Amino acid sequence: MDLMRERRRKDNTARELGYVVYAQSKGTAPGEGRIDVLIGSITEAETEIARLEARIQEVRARSAARGGPTDGPPAGDGSAQAPPAADAPPAGAPAPEPAAPDTADQPGA
Repeated sequence: MDLMRERRRKDNTARELGYVVYAQSKGTAPGEGRIDVLIGSITEAETEIARLEARIQEVRARSAARGGPTDGPPAGDGSAQAPPAADAPPAGAPAPEPAAPDTADQPGA
């Protein structure tokens, strides 16, 4: 969650910086130090993203060393998949045969 928030913050700040540079190219002067503040914010977000990604890798390595699951989303992906249903067959297993219809209640059976 924190990783996604930091990436969003970086993207939003970069977008804002782009707007400031565009406005500057059209003759509008940015506020005093505005560009430096935006660049500093992007740098802070990049540093925090790197820290969070390193932490994720540490946790995964520790889990792998203990024999725990390591099949979560790749570092930096920010997405997660829902686990398979409890009654779902294992991945790659053939689908079960459909049950035969119950004919005991049908006339003429």
